Amino acid sequence: MKPNHAVSERSGIRLSGFRLVLVRPKFAGNLGACARLAANFGLTDICVVAPECATDWRSSEQVQAFATGTSTEQLADFRELSTLQEALGDCTHALAFTRRPRDLHPLDRIYSDALLKPGQQPSLPGHCAWPGAHEKIALVFGNEKTGLVDAEIAACSQAVRISTSDIVGSMNLSHAVGVVLARLYERAELHVQASSEDQAPTVTDPNDRPATLEELSALWSHWNQTLISLGFTQAGNPERMLRRIQTLLSPLAWRRPDVQLFRGILTRIQKQS
Repeated sequence: MKPNHAVSERSGIRLSGFRLVLVRPKFAGNLGACARLAANFGLTDICVVAPECATDWRSSEQVQAFATGTSTEQLADFRELSTLQEALGDCTHALAFTRRPRDLHPLDRIYSDALLKPGQQPSLPGHCAWPGAHEKIALVFGNEKTGLVDAEIAACSQAVRISTSDIVGSMNLSHAVGVVLARLYERAELHVQASSEDQAPTVTDPNDRPATLEELSALWSHWNQTLISLGFTQAGNPERMLRRIQTLLSPLAWRRPDVQLFRGILTRIQKQS
């Protein structure tokens, strides 16, 4: 019996609410493998940030060998950017995949729990906080040698790790991407099945949408400026204080009007100080 390769194609499932972000990749073959994985799992939004491989990586033999077949067409969709901030600016959430020590990143979670709604258990239909029409979730991976550095992790909403054995904890870049996209695709199938029972309300006000990471970054900067203007940081470390504020407030489901409200309050405080 021949395998039915048309099942997923007929389902029309696409990971349209997600963006794959590859930061400083060193081995062009991994980019080719990721192109094939993106084709496997219906992902078309891919950013490559400051690649450390050859400048002509799209046409290199390594990329072509690992992409193979029609997945080489995915390479045309890869956007090459110079900074991580460019890749994340219009996203509403970003998962930084890392094996770095947990105590540095208090928002760290195991990947299987990363997209769960508060209080929900894994592997239950409809319990995944799936991106809506105005949302975009970035899946961020570092390079093969160093992974993501602390500053890159700090630019994301959440530090996430993939569960592995203690024999070898770290994974090859493209293998890690494959695990994440495969599990995400399974979640997509569950989401489609449960969508009729658990539909998000329609947003009628274009201003009432999830806040982007660029808007949140501006909010944190505004907090920092306000604390400095109040002299609140004179006896302490302003960066540490701001990290504490972010740790407390980042998990909230920020929407654009919320950000505007807080920035309005901060502006008023600055004027009266």
